[in-house]
Amino acid sequence: MVTVVLGNTLSFTQDVTAKQFAESEKAIVSVLGDLSRIALFSSELDDLQQYLDRVAVDPRVQTIYVGDSQKTVVVSTDFSLVGKPVPALSNSEQSFWRTAELGSYGSIAVEFSNQGLQQATEQAARRGIALALSGMGTIALAGVFFGYLLTRRLTVLTDVTRKFAEGNLDVRANLKGSDEVASVGMTFDAMAFKITQDIRELEKRQTELQAARDELEHRVEERTAELNKANKKLQELSEIDTLTRLPNRRRFDDAIVEALAEAEYHREPVTLAVLDIDHFKKLNDELGHFEGDVCLQKVASAIKSCASRPKDMVARYGGEEFVMILPSTNGAQAVRVLEKVRKEVEKLSAPDRKISISIGYCTVENGNISVEQFFRQADDALYKAKEGGRNRVERY
Repeated sequence: MVTVVLGNTLSFTQDVTAKQFAESEKAIVSVLGDLSRIALFSSELDDLQQYLDRVAVDPRVQTIYVGDSQKTVVVSTDFSLVGKPVPALSNSEQSFWRTAELGSYGSIAVEFSNQGLQQATEQAARRGIALALSGMGTIALAGVFFGYLLTRRLTVLTDVTRKFAEGNLDVRANLKGSDEVASVGMTFDAMAFKITQDIRELEKRQTELQAARDELEHRVEERTAELNKANKKLQELSEIDTLTRLPNRRRFDDAIVEALAEAEYHREPVTLAVLDIDHFKKLNDELGHFEGDVCLQKVASAIKSCASRPKDMVARYGGEEFVMILPSTNGAQAVRVLEKVRKEVEKLSAPDRKISISIGYCTVENGNISVEQFFRQADDALYKAKEGGRNRVERY
């Protein structure tokens, strides 16, 4: 009966011890995996080497290596493995491997010796056999007691490592003694302290880096807004006639292409008019360039006042010549607008000088004409207006 009780007690202790050792080993690999992931991310491989060396003090740990995403060993307690492809793993009676994937960073493998489990089991057996001499009751009680003590300490260590791996960075094992479980616990506590420091330092760096990125993005946005504003201003300056504040020939060249494309797309008429101040050279020579500039400004304003729709465009083509683009405007509509322009300009005349304008225009249906031909036809109509006595509107 003594043998049966002792056998049951030792079997229970061995099963529980093996289970707790396995949980402890998995937790150690998990924690080392978190540490390795951080080290690979921050390229602090020297610190990682120090951590692995500390863990390797545990008599159960034989070899540790960390492989990167290229499956090359970058850190190991066996220096002969560093720089080589990760080795093929095989278990034996003396040792076995536990591994963990580190996502896109790589992997970690830890080789554990079976000696620790064997020694723990043998210690329980020796204690049970020694106490068996005192009687069956004492044997059973002692076996259960020592099994409970070992199981409790391993449970504490397993629970602590699990909580740490889940993110509780302040948890510690605080195991005392000289046995293997206490040695693993103290090694874990030292490693957890360093990992906690590194994680919090990394979080601090990430916070500072994010703040720097936000500041940089803010500055870039401000600078981009300033550049966009400056570019818009330059664009406006490059397309505006400085004297009359009308769009210049460059803007007109783009606008006429757009107007013909729109007319063709919507199958609508479009009118182009070319306007020229009559006898402007004589006025400029007699009254001077200053008065000539004033005249140009007044004429530009008069023409602009007659282009009432937002899509209508008036531009200074060059010298005393202006152009008008009237989208969605047929010939009859165009002549009414242009006659109004002629009369408004005529109102600028003074007793000592007459101001008038000659206008030629061309209307096309559906925008089916080239820019060059469109302008040439409107210009031919202008020539006809001048030949006909000036201060008049002529259609091509």
